[in-house]
Amino acid sequence: MSDFEKAYYEADSFWAGAALRDPGNIARMRMTADMVPADVRTLLDAGCGNGIFGEVLSAQRPAIKFVGVDRSAAAIKHAKVTCQLGSIDH
Repeated sequence: MSDFEKAYYEADSFWAGAALRDPGNIARMRMTADMVPADVRTLLDAGCGNGIFGEVLSAQRPAIKFVGVDRSAAAIKHAKVTCQLGSIDH
């Protein structure tokens, strides 16, 4: 990860702010959650950020076991669903 990426993705203010929870973003996530096939029981979100998609998915489809993975410790600490610190590069 470059220094720029690290500074950007580890900025606590980005993940804690309301920008990711605006109505347009939530509507987009609801539409994405609607695309998950009916027979899905588990879902991994690689690059989950602060887990907001997991929150939306869990509200719509509580039977799905959701796990998120992100390389940003700043993002993960704001997650309200199960998210792990990690990178798909490793």
